[in-house]
Amino acid sequence: MQMSGVTPRLRRLELEALLEITEAATSHLDLEELLHVVVNRIAAVVPVDRCSVILADQGSNQALVMASHDVPELRRLPIDLLRYPELQRAIESRSPVMIDDVRSDPVMAEVRPLLETVPVSSLAIAPLVSKGDAYGVLYLRLARDRAFGPDEQAFVRAAASIIANSVRNARLHTSVRQRRDELEAAYEERYRELDAANEQLRETSRLKDELLAICSHDVRAPLNVLLGHTRLLLSAGIEPGQRRSVEAIERQAMRVLQLVEQILETGRGRRESWQLSFASVDLAALVRRVVDDLTTLGAEGSVSLRSEGHDTLLAEVDESAIRQVLENLISNAIAHAPEGTAVEVEVSLDEAAGGRARIEVRDRGPGIAEAELPLVFERFRKGDKGAGFGLGLAIARELVEHHGGDIWVRARPEGGTSFVFAVPLRARRAGSEGDKRRLLVVAEDCEMRASLGERLRERYAVTLARTGGEGIARARALLPDAVLVDSDFPEGRATAFVQQLRSHPGLGETPVVYLGRTDLAQSVSLESVVDGRRGIFAAADDDLLPLLDELVTSRRVG
Repeated sequence: MQMSGVTPRLRRLELEALLEITEAATSHLDLEELLHVVVNRIAAVVPVDRCSVILADQGSNQALVMASHDVPELRRLPIDLLRYPELQRAIESRSPVMIDDVRSDPVMAEVRPLLETVPVSSLAIAPLVSKGDAYGVLYLRLARDRAFGPDEQAFVRAAASIIANSVRNARLHTSVRQRRDELEAAYEERYRELDAANEQLRETSRLKDELLAICSHDVRAPLNVLLGHTRLLLSAGIEPGQRRSVEAIERQAMRVLQLVEQILETGRGRRESWQLSFASVDLAALVRRVVDDLTTLGAEGSVSLRSEGHDTLLAEVDESAIRQVLENLISNAIAHAPEGTAVEVEVSLDEAAGGRARIEVRDRGPGIAEAELPLVFERFRKGDKGAGFGLGLAIARELVEHHGGDIWVRARPEGGTSFVFAVPLRARRAGSEGDKRRLLVVAEDCEMRASLGERLRERYAVTLARTGGEGIARARALLPDAVLVDSDFPEGRATAFVQQLRSHPGLGETPVVYLGRTDLAQSVSLESVVDGRRGIFAAADDDLLPLLDELVTSRRVG
């Protein structure tokens, strides 16, 4: 069988064809148009009877004849690769298969009877391989009694390489386009979901407005009637015992009316936070009045109420807000106190940090689990038994903190729970708190916590926490600019606190400063914790403010 020779002219034609195929592959033609151009250009250089591009369906024995120069109208003709052993071998071996004589080559033994009526003499099959993946073959057939020469075979392999890259790029483009279409479809679906959610929010807002309208009339009107009749009774000269009950009714009706007004104002969006009106108030007398008002509530559960401590203690506070704090804490204590026990409310003066009024509400109930203590002041938080920890304690905390105070809870050694809050004797009006850096202070010692809060509030918007667990809960809600930890924390707990803090989104780079009361090295060993590269620092008392200023300023700028 003859081999075709190569001439300079043929070599030039081959090179020109490869260049044209490459240019076509980089054009904006779609894959099918490109393959038709390629087979026609190859057939113009190599005089074959058939030049085809066949793409295999990966994972199956099926393939598609995408283009064939002798059948210009052919499009995606399906074939079974099991009937074409030469194609299978080229794809599986990822190597060219050159068959000089189909009548004698062993590769064609199985299908040789089928070729008796087919005008075919020799075959050149080059696999389309790119980045290790086989996409199909470039198939050339000669009917004349001639074999493909070495140069023709090299040309076929070079053309197959260009085609393989084009097929791979086309499939990648198709994959990217499909992914884009999927993302666009997902985006449109998400947009529809958000639109539906917004519609639900609008409907909820409408219902809220209707509820506010109802409250505006249907709740305030009966309260005003109730207040009017209580004042008539008070002016009628009733007995002292009855007068005491009617006065309690009047105070509570006024309190409910104030709460309704607060709900209406908040619902209408006319305020973003509590608006407090500070005045000099005798907290001891206020505690006695609230205890007196709630005595009947306690008696329903056979729980007595008792006020203790100072007879008089003046402080600049919002009386309505502190009354609400007391009512929330005492009502909560009554709800958990066993029958036959007492709820004690003690008023005292905390002379640390410039002087604070301290009020403690104690009960002998079942207590609160240690794990739940840091969480009791969160909104809508319920205990394991489903009682308490709804909104009352969260509101109490917010009101105390708006006074520049601190509130915490602790288990009593003899059983029960003690809620304590402390507020400055002189009012701290936080009109510019929103412009201050946010600082979270975690200290177990009450005096230390109060002292730090008092000292730092001039520069920072300070939030206080008593335990590591409470500090984590407050940090997640606040996302502070820095966290200050009293170094009385044992080393193991200090390490655990930092690790837990760092694990929450938004807190991974928050600076943490451990404060030593005197010489840090003597007060606590923190060598395994402190690491400035990870944003964990230690400071003696005198160095605290400069370090905090540097940390929070660089954090805001960064």
